[in-house]
Amino acid sequence: KDELEKLVKNLPGLGNDEFVKVVTPDGQEFWIPKDEAQDFQFLKSESTDPPGSNGSGGSPGDPPDPGTRISISDLTQTELNALKGTGLSIDEISQYLEELGDVYLFRGTTEGFPGNPVLQKLKISPASIDPLVATIFALESKAKAGDAILAFGSRQGFNNPEIDLGNVRRSLEREVQVGLAPLDFLDKAPIKISVDKASQILREMGVADLPSSISDRAQATDLLENTSRLTPEQIAEFIDRARRE
Repeated sequence: KDELEKLVKNLPGLGNDEFVKVVTPDGQEFWIPKDEAQDFQFLKSESTDPPGSNGSGGSPGDPPDPGTRISISDLTQTELNALKGTGLSIDEISQYLEELGDVYLFRGTTEGFPGNPVLQKLKISPASIDPLVATIFALESKAKAGDAILAFGSRQGFNNPEIDLGNVRRSLEREVQVGLAPLDFLDKAPIKISVDKASQILREMGVADLPSSISDRAQATDLLENTSRLTPEQIAEFIDRARRE
């Protein structure tokens, strides 16, 4: 089925500019803070592509061994489009997979946070393929709730969930939508480290010296716009350092 549906509808004239109404494909309605609405401003397609199934070997979160490494030819068209949506070219996707052997998914959040009701309903989690981006969002979560973490692992470590196009800021955030509800993402995440440890690793790598917390989305956006995205080699180094913790 090729029908695409916009999930966010702003309702004018309600006298409240702080909230927007989100309508899921099955017609359920939710009200969410306006500054969170961008997470749902994407086109959610019902793809007929089967989810990728490349097998998994070793312990969850281990880098794929030579028998389970994937290449660009192993991706479905939906998965390839999702990675292209992050701003990567075909050559860059190939280089990413050649270096890492799989798509790595990073989510900055707080332990036990169930996610917005819409994410729970759709059973999806926004995640980045870049740990710097996810660390920035974890620092924003830290300012709001305190107990912030970076949860991540290879896609195989998550048992190969589907990935699809991220939100309208997907290129800036290197974002994909993962076919797991937020709590399922946390439960299945092979690796979890504190946001302070993630920031320390990035600082020791010479990648970015991030603040101890981020007060709001505007500050997070400013940091995203003024930091470089990590190379595949830097992502591999981050993963290796995080595994030692």
